[in-house]
Amino acid sequence: MSSSVAAAPEVFVVGASNIDLIAYVPRFPAEGETLHGSKFETGFGGKGANQAVMAAKLGGTVGMLTCVGDDTFGKDTVGNYEKVGISTKHVHTIGNTATGVAPIFVNDAGQNCIVIVNGANDRITKEHVRGATSEISAAKAVVCQLEIPVEVSLEALKVAKENNTLTIFNPAPARADLPNDIFQACDIIAPNEPEAELLTGEKVDSSEGAVLAKVNQDNTSGVIVSINCETDFVAKNESYLSLAKELTDTALGHETLESFLAADFKGMSVAEKLTEQTGVIGEKIEIGDFKTLKAPYIGLYIHAGNKIATLVGLSAKVEDAAEVSKNVAMQAAAMNPIALNEEGVDASIIEKEIEIAKDQLRQEGKPEEILDKIAQGKIKRFFKDNTLVNQDFIKDSKISVGNYVKSVGDIEVIGFARVALV
Repeated sequence: MSSSVAAAPEVFVVGASNIDLIAYVPRFPAEGETLHGSKFETGFGGKGANQAVMAAKLGGTVGMLTCVGDDTFGKDTVGNYEKVGISTKHVHTIGNTATGVAPIFVNDAGQNCIVIVNGANDRITKEHVRGATSEISAAKAVVCQLEIPVEVSLEALKVAKENNTLTIFNPAPARADLPNDIFQACDIIAPNEPEAELLTGEKVDSSEGAVLAKVNQDNTSGVIVSINCETDFVAKNESYLSLAKELTDTALGHETLESFLAADFKGMSVAEKLTEQTGVIGEKIEIGDFKTLKAPYIGLYIHAGNKIATLVGLSAKVEDAAEVSKNVAMQAAAMNPIALNEEGVDASIIEKEIEIAKDQLRQEGKPEEILDKIAQGKIKRFFKDNTLVNQDFIKDSKISVGNYVKSVGDIEVIGFARVALV
């Protein structure tokens, strides 16, 4: 096929091309069960294709090495590559073969299950890679994944390495039996959390995304939403942040996560939009947390980098309510209190802290008969350190947060919400 791009590709992707077949269902069917779906869509997918399209949309000149079938899906895939400006010189059409497909089922809760049928993707060969050596050597970066035969990805990485081209390897779908040569041939490896755990055998605890907050016009209702993804690269992308802000705007006014997920978002539900973006971006996009707050006056604070967001509710709207609520919201963001006050601390936590205090006192040789009295004193210190209104105010450690608020007027803090990416 002739190339649709005159310039030599800066980014050359070797990977899979699929057509996504998306059915929206109320729930996943049981074995042997037939369900009525509410909606059906098709879309362009495949990890390699998604990466190529995204690179092109970000302004790069992109080439794609892939195989499609001699069917309607194959023609549509080629047409889409040409539409977004991706070189199709090394997009090979295989006769009597179906283009790769990914049937996707999405339930009302936004969960999905996916079946990948590789089709023509399994027909990509090392010979195809060697036929693209001139493009690989001229590119600034070569990107590979694992929806195609592993030996093909390895060959592409080796050819790129031999020609001093930057190599980027996305080890997905995850598999534990990768040859060591593949790691030696890649400059950058980009696994998500489950993939990193499989490759290393170590537990990986991390979250990326954006935590945003929004209040209504009269500052009486607020919401915090965590829109999670898998990599920092996606989390910092302007289009992702724009989507996160739009979703947060939509969340305002909804009392539950379920209601928010079912809400309309430009002609589809929020749950459907998250699934769509998962396919477009190539990473799982989901709502990590959802919290609401109502009060006579609500202020918010979003920490730089969108990693923490807080809401604070005041008992009344006073002249300096905006400044006071923001200061307390910053306090909650920085100090991570477990509750508003003593009454909000779960009894099991208090009991546990008392036992810890007693054990420490026993180790110090304190008599058993005085342990309860001393432990109660330690619990008071625990409340001071861990409940919002009792904490030392970070802008003036001589007073508590509660006393700071009272100094402004006849108001008090009556609630707060905090969400952070871990």
